[in-house]
Amino acid sequence: MTTGYRLLKSLGRGSFGEVWLAETEADGSYVAIKYLHDVTEGALNRFRREVRLLSEHINNRFVVDIKGYDLSASPPYFVMEYCEGGSLRQFVGKPWPWQAAARALSCAVQGLTGLHRVVGYHRDIKPDNLLRAKDGQGRWLVKVSDFGLGRTPNPGSSTMTNSPGGTFGYMAPELVSGGAYTPAADVYSLGVTIIELLTSRRGSVLLPSPQVPDAFTSLLNDMTSTDPQKRPPLMMISIRLHNVLKLVGQPTAQATTPQPAQAQAAAAVPQAKGGAGWVIAGGLALLALLAGGDDKEWDSQVGRYRGKDGRFKSG
Repeated sequence: MTTGYRLLKSLGRGSFGEVWLAETEADGSYVAIKYLHDVTEGALNRFRREVRLLSEHINNRFVVDIKGYDLSASPPYFVMEYCEGGSLRQFVGKPWPWQAAARALSCAVQGLTGLHRVVGYHRDIKPDNLLRAKDGQGRWLVKVSDFGLGRTPNPGSSTMTNSPGGTFGYMAPELVSGGAYTPAADVYSLGVTIIELLTSRRGSVLLPSPQVPDAFTSLLNDMTSTDPQKRPPLMMISIRLHNVLKLVGQPTAQATTPQPAQAQAAAAVPQAKGGAGWVIAGGLALLALLAGGDDKEWDSQVGRYRGKDGRFKSG
């Protein structure tokens, strides 16, 4: 079906297509291949948009990496990195330590930042579309995936869809009532997602808890405000996360990686060495992650370097 790859197993099927785990014949590495089976004009346009977003607009280690595509194949497909940790959906059902949720939020914020910079929106943030993968040092990261509903302005146009697209339960209330899409809608969906990971409940309000710092609770409640004007932008979310960790100090050694709600999912998700790996070290790494460290990239739009947190850096 796809030259150069051996298909191993289906990872999931939706109304328009299917994602397969595949092995690269050249070197035996694993990739994920997304096929479009409903090749109608509308579905193909949506598939093209997803490929364009991943290949042209987003170059970010907190977004799944696209490795190739063939839109003229039958069926059309694109190849992306395989995130061996699976989606965060498998963890819903057993409340997370707040440090793990903060780490996931930090990664997702940085993944969305690249999209929002080009005036784009994801439009379907939920646990299913946040995937776990390991970085070059073997640490777990969370990556934003599935840009099938994603949008950026059409070339030469400043118009943007007013369609409410998304998943009910995660969609911002202004969209349900017919309002236009803005970056604040992605912020709302992300806030609901993190609250669900913390509480196993899909809601827009996180009640005070002795296990969760008040400042973190306040941030998530602001992200899920019914008034989009009151939701913090991505940069402010990063700053407030940084301040939360400064206030409470380092994560405790008792924090442990939550286990998937379903036993079969547990076998499919590799665990970091040391058990608590990405939670204990994750909180510490989050400070460096939010501060930007020495990592920086050139922003051609303003002619300056930006750190991974989006802040300007010296050359």
